[in-house]
Amino acid sequence: MASLCNTMRRQILSRAFYGWFAYCRHLKTVRIHLTSLVNPVLKIENNEELASNFSLTSFDWTELFLNKQQENLPIDKKEIYRRIYSGGCEPSIRKQ
Repeated sequence: MASLCNTMRRQILSRAFYGWFAYCRHLKTVRIHLTSLVNPVLKIENNEELASNFSLTSFDWTELFLNKQQENLPIDKKEIYRRIYSGGCEPSIRKQ
C-alpha cells in the first residue's frame, strides 16, 4: 500500500512538473513569435540578450515616466509597454 501511494505521488508530481514545463516553453514560444507585433523592427536571436537590452530599469522608468510627469510632457506609454513586454521590468518599480 505504501509503495502504491509513493508511485501515485511521484506520478502526480511528475505530471505537474511536466505540465508547468510545457507551459513555460509555450510562453517562450509565444513571446518570441509575437514580439514582432509590439516591435516590428526587432529580430530575436538571443532571448537573454533581449532581456538585458530591452528591460525596463529604474533609470528608464525615471526617464520615460517620472521626469516627463514632473515637466507635464506627454508620456510615451507604447515605449514603456514595449520594454515591459520585451524584457520585463525590475521588481523595485513594479508597484509604481
